[in-house]
Amino acid sequence: MLELARKAGAARTLNRMARRFPEDYKIFPQTWLLPADLTDFKAQFTARRNKTFILKPSKGAQGKDILLVRSLEGVNLHADLIAQRYLHRPCLLDGRKFDLRIYVLVTSVDPLRAYLHKEGMVRVCATPYAPVRGSNLDDVCMHLTNYAINKHAEGYVPATTADGGDGAHKRLLSGLLDALGRAGHDTPRLRHAMRDVVVKTLIAAQPHLAHTYRACLQRRDNPGSS
Repeated sequence: MLELARKAGAARTLNRMARRFPEDYKIFPQTWLLPADLTDFKAQFTARRNKTFILKPSKGAQGKDILLVRSLEGVNLHADLIAQRYLHRPCLLDGRKFDLRIYVLVTSVDPLRAYLHKEGMVRVCATPYAPVRGSNLDDVCMHLTNYAINKHAEGYVPATTADGGDGAHKRLLSGLLDALGRAGHDTPRLRHAMRDVVVKTLIAAQPHLAHTYRACLQRRDNPGSS
């Protein structure tokens, strides 16, 4: 499952599918694995456009050591990193960035069978979002939704109700969808888009998962085999 659970494995798997099916896999930002893709990544830094990139440790968690950069100055180019184009115009909730935790149960990899939970979690940044500029690149509570980071922010609001309707920075997905529906957004279409991302991600990793599963079964049934 490391092909999905680890950032490097997921990036490698999705990049491979994006090269083969570019129109179908426009579901994630342009991504580089460093240092393997360093030459192409360096070429992104030009004087013509001031692009912003987000760098994440390939095996990191809880928002640790994540950087937003506009140059390679001070970046360890030999470290195992995942680099992505930073999305400058994200969808905002109460003026803040947010992300979704979607829960998927995979019961079989050969054949592939998975179930998508109807409920999920919404994580909201503690600091209101502002357009990216050099002066706010280090404002992690504005750019990153990780609970481990935002819970220490002065403006963080813990949830006191199940749906987070009190402006909490952790909320239920159903509450968000209800609010979006009342605002006139097409929530069934959004649900379908979520399922599409899940299905395409699992399809991308299925060959590796099935191979790993069969290898584990073979070792279990033949403990003396190498």
